[in-house]
Amino acid sequence: MALSYVFAGVGGYYASKQGGLAGVFRCATDGTDWKHALSEIEAFTVFVHPRDPNLVFAGTVDGVYRSTDRGQNFRRADFPDRGVQVWSFLHDDADPKRMLAGGSPVSIYRSEDGGASWKRTPDPQLPVHPFSCRVMRFAPHARCRGEIFAALEVSGVMRSTDGGESWNDCSADLLRLAEAELRRCRRFCANKKWARPHETARAEVTRRIANRGAHHTRGTGSAPRGLAC
Repeated sequence: MALSYVFAGVGGYYASKQGGLAGVFRCATDGTDWKHALSEIEAFTVFVHPRDPNLVFAGTVDGVYRSTDRGQNFRRADFPDRGVQVWSFLHDDADPKRMLAGGSPVSIYRSEDGGASWKRTPDPQLPVHPFSCRVMRFAPHARCRGEIFAALEVSGVMRSTDGGESWNDCSADLLRLAEAELRRCRRFCANKKWARPHETARAEVTRRIANRGAHHTRGTGSAPRGLAC
């Protein structure tokens, strides 16, 4: 039986401050030592293809690196852009050769050949920020084939309805809900005259999340009604 492996991607502080620690590390599940499989380049995420464990992908500070031998060796894929950080991957359950990669600055790349080559999808035209945001996660819709959501660091959420070929910003309702919740918490804190309303608001939001949007009853000492999830 072939060995299974655990991977770790290293970047950021350790890559910039301590030499020899950047890249991808691999360890067999039989307890052998960690080995440096991809060195001298920062890696932010490692993705083992669920249908083919021989295929391992590293999202790096310079695009996608790909292994076809369970992470023993990595080579840069045919990736169209230089200097794009890759932070996330998604494969298509219906077509194992189809994949997505999320980048920073915000960008999404698509592969039709198991990650050997990639093309950039059209620019989603998101609001401009003074710093580079990232595509941190992908989430396919559980029932609607071809509908995919991409969670962005700071910038909200994008949505595709054609399997990732094109994307649109869908953050407006999230912003509206967040602003409405903040206003409720501020009114609640002002009525109670607590000394640290920002801490109260944070605790209230945490309680709402813990209760998965359950409504609180009004009354002495009770919180304002929550928003259903």
